[in-house]
Amino acid sequence: MPMLKSPNRIHVTCLSVLLIISCSAPPPPKYPESPPDIAPGSQPSGFMLKFGQKGIVPMYTEVLPIDLRSVVRVAVADNINILQARARVEAAEGAVEAAWGSALPFVNIGAALLSQKGSARAVQGAIVPVDFTAVQPAAMIGYILNPGRAVFEILASRKRLRGIEYEEQSTTIEALRASTKLYYELLLAQARIEVANEGVSEAEELVRVAQLRLRSGVGVPADELRARAQLANRHHDLDVSIHAFYSTSIDLATTLRLDSTITLVHRAEQVVPVRLVSSNASIDRLLMLSIASRPDLAAIREFAESLGDEKGAALLGAVVPQVGSTFQSSEVGSHVPNDNFAFHNQEQFTASIGWNLNLSILGFLKTAGARERIEILEAMKRLDEVKSSVIKAVQSGGLNTKLMASASEEVESAIEALRVARLNMNSGTNSLLDVLQAQDAAARARGRYAEAVVHYNESQIDLLASMGLLNQSRFDEQPN
Repeated sequence: MPMLKSPNRIHVTCLSVLLIISCSAPPPPKYPESPPDIAPGSQPSGFMLKFGQKGIVPMYTEVLPIDLRSVVRVAVADNINILQARARVEAAEGAVEAAWGSALPFVNIGAALLSQKGSARAVQGAIVPVDFTAVQPAAMIGYILNPGRAVFEILASRKRLRGIEYEEQSTTIEALRASTKLYYELLLAQARIEVANEGVSEAEELVRVAQLRLRSGVGVPADELRARAQLANRHHDLDVSIHAFYSTSIDLATTLRLDSTITLVHRAEQVVPVRLVSSNASIDRLLMLSIASRPDLAAIREFAESLGDEKGAALLGAVVPQVGSTFQSSEVGSHVPNDNFAFHNQEQFTASIGWNLNLSILGFLKTAGARERIEILEAMKRLDEVKSSVIKAVQSGGLNTKLMASASEEVESAIEALRVARLNMNSGTNSLLDVLQAQDAAARARGRYAEAVVHYNESQIDLLASMGLLNQSRFDEQPN
């Protein structure tokens, strides 16, 4: 029994060292909290452009009203890329468990049966006749490992796991960015249909007025022809707008993994600018937040550190000796002609230490070092891309803020100009051509305002995504 104390002590020591490594590892990454100094204090104001679902019929099956919050919920819950990222996290967790398992003692339970007849060589070398059958059930516990390599392999696997968890967060951000921007594109397409419908209604009214003027002897046939041409042009714009709307609906349904035959429509009836980041936040502050919060940058850092640990594992695998020990307890019984030997206990303990010297370690070290430098260079490249994306989003938001203000004023002025042109045509001081030009100006103004609002909202989405702060909670308190 004294032999049992030595192997057990060795096993417990190894387990203690590995447990310390596990407890010292940092917790899994989480989404960064939203800094209070970039939260918007107010929403931008402007002209209220309303629209409905006039002219929108189901492509094939039905019309499904949606809003921003429902799009965000579905995008996070059932996105293929997110599900794949979660599967990669699960695979990385399995790799961590495998690294732990390779460092822990193994247990072997089994039985051996040996039957031999004829001749055999005795211990002294003589050939003697034999005829026996032996049975030996046994249980063995032991381990064979390189302590330095085992420690660094566990550390590397845990850092790869954290890197893949950060990649999952980055995938979620990109899924939210893609789905919300498609939602706003659907909103813009629906607004363009409303603008086209208003153009058709105005053109139809103009045809009616031209016909009345012609019958009363005030108008000329050319005015009616111009009005009919304008009506045909407005119908053409409406058909093109509906086709673009259907295409955007298909793209959004595909992204959300919905049936593409369903026609998605915006539930609300107005285009509203939504500010997600305070306009008072400085560009330096936004860049600092993006560097600290982007999960893809954190993932690259973790991967680079894991490659450093892999290099350490390869180096220590050559420097630190490999150790091993086994302890086996068995029962040995035998049968010979006309006699049986009862089972007797047999215990065996072995221990070993040695170095595995191989020139391939130089290649492993070179490969690990090169891969670590590649990740560092990738981090530098990604950092430049992050900075440029934040700056572009800020610039786009500033531009579209100005465009919203000018387009809002343009819409109000164009609508008033169209009203005046109609009154003047009825009084005989304006021609039909003046009204047609006023109609074109009003349609262009409404379309430009809708584009400015949607592009502003998209720039806010891009800004949050570029900073790594885009998540589902961002949309809980925002208007749809």
